[in-house]
Amino acid sequence: MAFVSSTAVLRIDWYAESETLVINMRDGSKLMYTGVPQGVYEDFKSASSIGAFFNYEIRDRYPFSYA
Repeated sequence: MAFVSSTAVLRIDWYAESETLVINMRDGSKLMYTGVPQGVYEDFKSASSIGAFFNYEIRDRYPFSYA
């Protein structure tokens, strides 16, 4: 679990056994992306811009559902 500095994202969690990334938004919604490698999670949680990283490296690249 990693709390991040972002206006939209509160916390990100990654589950190794399923390579699932869960993004907890500040509005209370949860976005779940499957097939996300650990390296992408590590880069995401340390990105200088969480929103930009999400838009360019995660959104539209991995299967998505609401958790």
